[in-house]
Amino acid sequence: MTAAVLALLGSVLWGAADYVGGVLSRTRTAI
Repeated sequence: MTAAVLALLGSVLWGAADYVGGVLSRTRTAI
């Protein structure tokens, strides 16, 4: 894999983790 592909995958993973974290915190607040 090239560095660009790894950087893209890392960005996607961080974005997904950030989204999931936001949803979890919102759900916890709602409950």
